[in-house]
Amino acid sequence: MLHQKLKSSLIKSYHHLKSNTFVPKRFYVSINNFEWPSEKVRQTFLDYFCKENDHKFIKSSSVLPKKGSGTYFTNAGMNQFKSIILGEVEPGDIIDTEKFIGVANSQKCIRIGGKHNDLEDIGKDTYHHTFFEMLGNWSFGSYDNEKACQMALELLVNKYKLNINGLYFTYFAGDKNLGLEPDFKSKNIWLKLGIPERQVLPFDMKANFWEMDVVGPCGPCTEIHYDRMVNNIIRSEQFTEARNLVNAGNERVIELWNLVFMNYNRIGSNNFSPLPFQVVDTGMGLERLTTVLNKLEDNYETDLFQAIFEYIFSRSNKVPKYSELSKNDPIGCSYRTLGDYMRSISISISDGLVPSRNGLGGFLKFLILKSMKISKENFGILNEADFLCGMIPVIVNTLNKAYPDLHNRTEYIQSVIRETDQRQKVKLSTSIQVTERFFKKLNQPNKLSGEQIWKLFKGDGSGDEISIDFIQQYCQSKNVEMDMQGFEKILLADNEKSLRNMKNSRNDNSLFIDLLKRLQNVPKTDNSFRYEFELDNYKREAIFKHCKLESRILALAVKNNDGKYNLTDEIKPNEDCIIILDKTNFYPESGGQQSDLGHLVSTSNPNNFTSINNVIHLKGYTFHIGKSNTSFKINDLVHCEIDSKQRYQTTLNHTAVHLLSHSIRKVYNSENSILQTSSLVKPDSFKFEFKFNQNLPKPKMEDIEKLEKNLNELISKSIPVHVKENVELENKNFNFPIRKLNDVLYPRKLRVVGIGANLEPNDESTNQEEHSAELCCGSHAGRTSDLKKLYITGFNIVGDSSYEIEGCTSEKADEVEKNNKQVLDLLNEMTELHNFKIENETKMTNAELYSNLNQIADKSIQIEAIFKKCQTSYSTIQKVKNESVKYRPSKNILQNIIKKYFIDELGEGSRQSLDSILIASIDPSKKLNFKFIAIDSILHHDQILSVISKISNELHPYLIIYNKYRNVYIFYSRSSFKKNIEVENFFNGEQEKILSKNSDAKLIEQSDNYRVIKCNLIKTNKFKYFSF
Repeated sequence: MLHQKLKSSLIKSYHHLKSNTFVPKRFYVSINNFEWPSEKVRQTFLDYFCKENDHKFIKSSSVLPKKGSGTYFTNAGMNQFKSIILGEVEPGDIIDTEKFIGVANSQKCIRIGGKHNDLEDIGKDTYHHTFFEMLGNWSFGSYDNEKACQMALELLVNKYKLNINGLYFTYFAGDKNLGLEPDFKSKNIWLKLGIPERQVLPFDMKANFWEMDVVGPCGPCTEIHYDRMVNNIIRSEQFTEARNLVNAGNERVIELWNLVFMNYNRIGSNNFSPLPFQVVDTGMGLERLTTVLNKLEDNYETDLFQAIFEYIFSRSNKVPKYSELSKNDPIGCSYRTLGDYMRSISISISDGLVPSRNGLGGFLKFLILKSMKISKENFGILNEADFLCGMIPVIVNTLNKAYPDLHNRTEYIQSVIRETDQRQKVKLSTSIQVTERFFKKLNQPNKLSGEQIWKLFKGDGSGDEISIDFIQQYCQSKNVEMDMQGFEKILLADNEKSLRNMKNSRNDNSLFIDLLKRLQNVPKTDNSFRYEFELDNYKREAIFKHCKLESRILALAVKNNDGKYNLTDEIKPNEDCIIILDKTNFYPESGGQQSDLGHLVSTSNPNNFTSINNVIHLKGYTFHIGKSNTSFKINDLVHCEIDSKQRYQTTLNHTAVHLLSHSIRKVYNSENSILQTSSLVKPDSFKFEFKFNQNLPKPKMEDIEKLEKNLNELISKSIPVHVKENVELENKNFNFPIRKLNDVLYPRKLRVVGIGANLEPNDESTNQEEHSAELCCGSHAGRTSDLKKLYITGFNIVGDSSYEIEGCTSEKADEVEKNNKQVLDLLNEMTELHNFKIENETKMTNAELYSNLNQIADKSIQIEAIFKKCQTSYSTIQKVKNESVKYRPSKNILQNIIKKYFIDELGEGSRQSLDSILIASIDPSKKLNFKFIAIDSILHHDQILSVISKISNELHPYLIIYNKYRNVYIFYSRSSFKKNIEVENFFNGEQEKILSKNSDAKLIEQSDNYRVIKCNLIKTNKFKYFSF
């Protein structure tokens, strides 16, 4: 047995202990003469698990998290398996569980920010990294702790030939406060495998309880540590010395491998619920293991870094080689920091990240600028950007065999670095002005605190960030001391704060995991009926093959006070509930497509039903989530009645997303340079988010117009849409690309949607220029002509790295076309009014000029109202905004005309009483010309009334005046309120708002055509108006 062999090996290893004193020794190895080069270390690991122990190789996911995943960078190998770990999908859906017992890979990881943050340690020691590779193996219920420990020990001792006497094994000591028991199971396994008890040590939750995040999968872990001086031990008491260094932060005894036994899903600070099955998740850093196997003391002496350091030395100015420096030498620290940062920069840019102000892009920008600073100040580099770009091919060569995509990204990575450098240089002029102004405000200080540096770094209200390098240079020239440590803490905290928004928006099904475990004896839901429908383009609704699919209730759950769902035999009226059926045709939320809405209606009484507002599908069960108007019990029969119009429109928009994904690649003539990051499909619109992974220009207005034109051409061609189920891509050869999202762990059997593509392997008939095929579980149209027409309604830059296109089809596209015409007509009217003013301005009276300008302003306000409330095409929005701004009168012109009325009526003495005037149209959707005028004046309301009667007669028939200084509202009509019921109703409504929200408000004066309301303190003022 394995543990007997290991026990025998352990006893023999203790046999020859001598009495000499150990002297630590530093090793240096030629780059071509490593006994264990990193590639061999990596491949030995993968071969052991994948070739000898029935694990399936799964390639590394991106270091960038999936949208809504709730992490920072990918910081562990288990991230891409989270859906399996949580029990949302079956392991058998991803791997052939009859053939494989687990999976293994080498995962790219970056730890910057969050719970696992190694940034502050970089350079200070020889074993921390921001970017590193995590060698890992996983089991999803196939094997337990004992098998995992056996394989780990055999690999380390028999394959890597590590001295078993130098291995130390820690286990979780438990936590009474959290109700977590000690992990004696792991302790006893190590003892059973022949490990002496003195090498098996208990530690607390911080050291031996693994959590990916503040919530999510977690569990006790057993760590394997290694004494790098074990081969030099000559006295038995030196083993005690080594034992005491475990988890002590000493570089002699370091952690090698962490074996996590995920038993729990953490859903709160003290709330742990068991996972559906035990997950084994192990991780071992490639860099540390390579160091140990080559008997080195320093991760940075391995082949992963030596070529980088040789490049730095060859380009630097009179700097010693890294191997000639002591560990604590500042130049050695700079070598390590720069080499590490540049690896993170290369990998993150290759995976699609670009520098930005905040979030992950903010971290990347920080790393690039910091690398330039180190290059210049510590290595004497004059052209930092060229120097860093020259380092990229060196880094690529060290990682290319494991991650071959890196080679194709080399030029793109270099271009991002150069562009970042250029952007910083362009800001120099602005930086000088902002910094000088900032120092002047502080009375030329002798020292800047971290908070002050941060404020200046953010531009001190100018809207432009100031390079930290520039700030440092400026401070040096002025002999001003800087608290850089305080600044960097604020910078990192700010980036982490912006990243926390990811967690708040993540897709979290943890509330349903407990429920899944209690459904093990409940049959799964047959949801194949969700695709059995056709589109009726005349009625504009989906027609289901089973119009009222009859289904039986198999399980019921209701939400309790803490937000969890508990199983029940009966749901009562108005309870938030989940209903699980034997079969359903409801589409669950997936693939970016929103779930169906509808009702589950009693077969015995159509007036009894449950309104379904969300549907999700987890591990074979379809959860219909909603609220019932009556009681339902298990085994009751219901009809599934779906909102057919919603399904119709959603289906068309999902096909539109596929067309967009295809067309945007054709606009840029590049299949592989566009990375889809997410999509959202709703009944009234769709969104498509993407980024470039090559150096392509940002989309311009003409690109959007060209894209919209191409899309409508494809729609007009009435191209058929094909669907093929249960496709195994590994065994099929297609003559066209099958598009799929990056870093999605797809099931073994897939559903492919082809627009015009004949979904048969080795078929030569498909025209790749006009047709596409994508992995997709969504609902789709039968032909592109079903979409009728498509409009792009929005284009946004998301951060600095992604782009988002919004659009709509069919019925919503008809509305957009109508709205387009309306705003274009208004623009034409504005143009006519503007041209009339230009031709006749010298002949126009003050009132006529104001009337003309006011009409132009009203047209502009009506256009804004349409843009705000209604969908219009993006091209129309840009055209109208660009044109209308030319004609729109400035505030000052209209304000001065109003002021002139006051001065003409009340004399020059009133000028100083008119500190500010705001004029706006109230609710431009109304046909009547309501105007809102706000002033801040000491004038009494009687004086104001004498003026506004004239304004009303000549300019605005209906006015609301608000005098901020006296907290007075005046409602004024040119004619009696009683003559126009619409005017009276509108004023009554606005009056009621003021009186109801302000208890001290009083109606102090009124007549047939005006009212005066006085408030001591205005608490609210929500008029529906649009300001200029």
